[in-house]
Amino acid sequence: MAGGNDTRLKYLTNLAAVRNATLHAGIPMWNYFGAGAYVHKGQTHIDSTEAELRWQMSASIAFGARGLLWFFFTPEVHKIAEDGPAWPGLVRDDGAADHVTEHWYQARRLNSAVLALAPTLMQLRSTAALVLRQSDTKWDDEGHPVLRAAGCGLVNISRGDFIVGCFVRSEPATGARWTRAVVVANFDHADTQWPTVAFDSPDTLEVNSRTGLEGPLVDEVAGLPGMQLGLLAGGRRLLLLR
Repeated sequence: MAGGNDTRLKYLTNLAAVRNATLHAGIPMWNYFGAGAYVHKGQTHIDSTEAELRWQMSASIAFGARGLLWFFFTPEVHKIAEDGPAWPGLVRDDGAADHVTEHWYQARRLNSAVLALAPTLMQLRSTAALVLRQSDTKWDDEGHPVLRAAGCGLVNISRGDFIVGCFVRSEPATGARWTRAVVVANFDHADTQWPTVAFDSPDTLEVNSRTGLEGPLVDEVAGLPGMQLGLLAGGRRLLLLR
């Protein structure tokens, strides 16, 4: 995604293919993210920004991934860079006292938010993964028909660029406060978005990305009609519904 080469739609097409294959096989879906730049077979792989890495994690979660991995850890992997230079991944091997790189701190920040959601995410089964584009002519006054047809509880979202993952609770739980879940992710990895959203359940909950605790979804922009949902650049929110 870096260096002016926007491959987000191709990335999501690949995620959809992997999602479909893993659901058909009944196995969990994993994905990995590139933290480090190198040249291989004449092609330059440019470092992703922290927001771009967050976007890859958010997209993977929305498409139902159960495992998120990092590539690469040490410069030993630079052996793949047969015909050009390579730069450190997460860990340095030059003997420095502080042997980690800035990518390590990025990974720690990004991982902490995912780990808070993990206990809930591991209870979910993916039912749909949608990519909504602002330029799509299918938008109408009630939102997007594909979103309504998915039946995942998010019935409307203001026109924009989003990734939506729809889930159900994989195992029934007696007295559970929720049976469905929605991941709403920002398709934009450069800017924050504040969409207006509507749900078919009056008691929508959110999993806090810092504590992992469930709590009522709160309108983040007072004074505007409807429920406003803040999405960081490349970020996502995990919402729970009855």
